[in-house]
Amino acid sequence: WLPESGSPTSVIQLHGMDDKPCPYEGGVGVGGHEFLHVEESAREWAEYNQCAETPASTTTSEGNVRIEYTGCKDGVGVVHYGFPGVGHGLDRTAEGGLVGLIWDYFHSHE
Repeated sequence: WLPESGSPTSVIQLHGMDDKPCPYEGGVGVGGHEFLHVEESAREWAEYNQCAETPASTTTSEGNVRIEYTGCKDGVGVVHYGFPGVGHGLDRTAEGGLVGLIWDYFHSHE
């Protein structure tokens, strides 16, 4: 879901790549809801935020997928973390601590 119009919005996605209720690859999940592929969702947010078309894709030191769109309107950003072998629940200590990761991301994209 994306707003039809409005201000750019920073987005951080943290998603287990083996998530069954909200499938990473997209498709029908919990409650019969149809999900986009998670990386497609990030791309659509990047388009909404008028980011550079091509993201930087890396693997973190913990082996997680990190896809970041930069050059977005008004200094916002879009970043996605995919956690291989992880389902619907994430380890809060992943990537040095998820709370800190989220805080630092939004703090740097005010």
